[in-house]
Amino acid sequence: MRPLKPWVFGAIGAWLSWRQFAFTAQEVKAPEDWRKGPGVSRDQRWSFWPALPIAPYERRLTKRYEVVPGELWTFEQKQGILYIHVPIRMTVYRMQSRRALFVYAPVAPTDECIRLLRELEEQYGEVAYIVLPTVAVEHKYFVGPFSQRFPKAQVWVCPGQFSVPLQLPLQLLGFPWGERLRSLGADRTPDDWKDEGLDFRVLGPVGKDLNNGPFAEAAFYIGRLRTMLVTDLVVSVPDTAPEIVAEEPRALAFHARDDASSRLELSEESLLRGWRAGAERAASEVRVLRAPHP
Repeated sequence: MRPLKPWVFGAIGAWLSWRQFAFTAQEVKAPEDWRKGPGVSRDQRWSFWPALPIAPYERRLTKRYEVVPGELWTFEQKQGILYIHVPIRMTVYRMQSRRALFVYAPVAPTDECIRLLRELEEQYGEVAYIVLPTVAVEHKYFVGPFSQRFPKAQVWVCPGQFSVPLQLPLQLLGFPWGERLRSLGADRTPDDWKDEGLDFRVLGPVGKDLNNGPFAEAAFYIGRLRTMLVTDLVVSVPDTAPEIVAEEPRALAFHARDDASSRLELSEESLLRGWRAGAERAASEVRVLRAPHP
């Protein structure tokens, strides 16, 4: 028997996620109507969510943070399955050798996300480089639509890319045609990366099937800022829920319960308990998914 493809697990997970919470909502009565969740504003709508039906589906709120003033920013959204919600992060670096921006690991290019990035473009120059540093589908499926919003930018991808259920060229998945699309480690890197002190190393591709399901990731180092950029190679779990997760508390309330019949609570203590329980499950899943094949 052939193993199930990753998109099958995504579809099953989406259905189970809805089913579990629907049953919980029937069992537990609360005066508030918060279980329905917030509405989806136009500028936060991610129209391509059916391509990978995982939470939070079409609503993709974006939070922008200035990490190094005038130098480095992060854009955070969230995603998950079965109410295990975790942040997903894009990093934007202001280049010094030219008036331009370097984007690492794009997130969903909603109108809100693009507006926040355009604000940086107005101050520091256009997006010149877009880097897909992994082969993981939950990161990759943003990059085609994202790159279309910045038609002058070069798109650099980690080696080992694949698609399911059919192996297709990236251009048929929305990635640009022609010389805009480059491969890390195969194509000659831009001279201004060296001027910036931008260096990278690729781990992989490694895995059971290098043509359909490997693991690979490109870690970047910004020498001038002494900062390393990674995607899934490092997992950090803070003591409290990140703002992007806490702003919509249903997942935290779900995991705070002792069992399915327990009451859903929104107290600070309950939500903290839910974050820690969900984070523990997420870390456990990462260890299983990233474990090497025998």
